[in-house]
Amino acid sequence: MVDLGCGNGLLLRFLVNHSFHVLEPFGVDFLPEAIHEAQTLVHPDRPGNFVVKNIVEWRPDGLFDFIMFDPYQVRQTDLHAFFEHCTSNLAPDGRTIVYCYADALAALSLCKISEFPGMEHTPLIELDCPSGIQVAFAGLSRT
Repeated sequence: MVDLGCGNGLLLRFLVNHSFHVLEPFGVDFLPEAIHEAQTLVHPDRPGNFVVKNIVEWRPDGLFDFIMFDPYQVRQTDLHAFFEHCTSNLAPDGRTIVYCYADALAALSLCKISEFPGMEHTPLIELDCPSGIQVAFAGLSRT
């Protein structure tokens, strides 16, 4: 599983520790300080799995079962190409998980991920989240 825009990798650690899948965490973020935290504090047993890179320019060596990202971290003009990039790096039956924090949605006056400009034609399966929730989720399948 790779989190594009992983920050310090805490969300990945939670998913690795609490999912019903055996997940190998990988993370990409443009902030060196965040990646340093991921490598030394959050995932010290996997420091090589976390890299400093612009997520739009990142090119993996292999395919992933899960790719997750926050569209708030991708320029609107790059979103379509970014989706294609994500789906081309999925393993067979892989999934893209799209998430966005409530404060980012509110800053854009949006209620759901599917309302993001540039995502209107993206086949998302959105999780119904109660109001007041901290993060919104949606899934994008390879097909």
